[in-house]
Amino acid sequence: GADNVTIDGGGHTIYGSSSDNFFIDADAASGSYGSTTLASTTVVGYAKLINSTKLVTITSPLNLDISNRYIRAGSLTLTYPGTINFTSTTISSLANLVVDGVSYGAQIAGAFPDGSATWFPQISARSRYWHTITSSSDGTKLAAAVYNGYIYTSTDSGSTWATSTSAGLRTWYSITSSSDGTKLAAVVNGGYIYTSTDSGNMWTTNGGSSGTRQWTSITSDISGTKLAAVVGSGGGSTGFIYTSTDSGMTWIQKTFDVERQWRSITSSTDGTKLAAVVSGGYIYTSVDSGDTWVQKTTDATRSWISITSDASGTKLATVVYGGYIYTSTDSGNTWATSTSAGLRNWLSITSSSDGTRLAAVVYGGYIYTSTDSGNTWVQKTTDTVRNWRSVASSIDGKKLAAAPDNSYLYTSSLIYSYEFSMDIFSPLASSTLSIWSPYVSWGTATQCYYSYDNFVSSSTAVCANNGSDIPRPASFGTSTLSVRGIDAQG
Repeated sequence: GADNVTIDGGGHTIYGSSSDNFFIDADAASGSYGSTTLASTTVVGYAKLINSTKLVTITSPLNLDISNRYIRAGSLTLTYPGTINFTSTTISSLANLVVDGVSYGAQIAGAFPDGSATWFPQISARSRYWHTITSSSDGTKLAAAVYNGYIYTSTDSGSTWATSTSAGLRTWYSITSSSDGTKLAAVVNGGYIYTSTDSGNMWTTNGGSSGTRQWTSITSDISGTKLAAVVGSGGGSTGFIYTSTDSGMTWIQKTFDVERQWRSITSSTDGTKLAAVVSGGYIYTSVDSGDTWVQKTTDATRSWISITSDASGTKLATVVYGGYIYTSTDSGNTWATSTSAGLRNWLSITSSSDGTRLAAVVYGGYIYTSTDSGNTWVQKTTDTVRNWRSVASSIDGKKLAAAPDNSYLYTSSLIYSYEFSMDIFSPLASSTLSIWSPYVSWGTATQCYYSYDNFVSSSTAVCANNGSDIPRPASFGTSTLSVRGIDAQG
């Protein structure tokens, strides 16, 4: 009998019977109540889950499963970090569906993301010699830099870009971001380290502390406070590892034994665990924010070029230019060779926070992704060979951005496919009503498709026609019409 009610099960399970009424009934005879939230609760047995004509929010700490349920809601918001399953779920009276922060407008029922992705060139980030790119945790804020050019930033997942000229035109080599995209740090190959605290609008440098060096890579903790950078260009220059604990204001040299040709460095979210690779050398790790380092490999014949880490620093993945992809699940103590994607000129690799989703790019090749921590890989671009330089990922690995030489920046996100079923009846011979008039709200989609066999095959629809060009099925009875819309971000 009230608005703004939250049921939080604290991760526990509530059991009921399929013959019971709704688990949550916010539209009882006594009145209709709004803003109902079901949080961290597994509900078993209730075929009817929620009854409301207003906003309903369902949140889950893990994967979300509301399959084979009946939900009535005016507006439904689903928030979860993993996958969602509402196969065979009936959702009625729905005016708006929001999945993990993305609005899809009115839907009747749905299916979870199908795992496919499409890459789109961002025309506003016109063709340049892009060298490095980074992303905020949600994939909304991006920053990319041009070798012998400027730094560019985006606050809308890459749709539009702004030129940041305050740091100047330089030989930018690597860029990193805090989780919220507010704090950025970038290194110049043959220059200084630059930092920004306003998402790249203004940049400063503490040249006296970091010095002019052949910087090749920089990494950040989640807050942008702990930074680590390495020296050692591809031209044979060597150097040391440096760290900062004050967002780049001051820097301390952390390795002293011998100069190495460091190529890439990565960090756990708390900045405690670091991992770095040496071209024609070894892989090294640190568990004390860079104070001490341990050699983790014994073969010095590989041209290690890029390394990435999950949030904990436990799952690592690295690539070899002219070699394979390698993965570790024990903070670099042991390594497995992933041959699924082949022997290629790998140049960059990135990881989701759980280390499950990986993406890697090839210089003079394609983009590859993995959804099983690097055990198997799938080629994701096929249109043309590009000189991919860098790739960045959102925290969940579902939004990616890649930077190639002499081309546009590219972004990608998972395609969501929603489907609904209806009974289609053949009119009686005496009937004058035989109109087939479907209506589909495509929202912001720019590519629209429909299918009667769950996208085993599909046909193109004109988005502006709102479904009026979708023909009736070949046979009457109960048929399933599946529709798919892809917007400018994939």
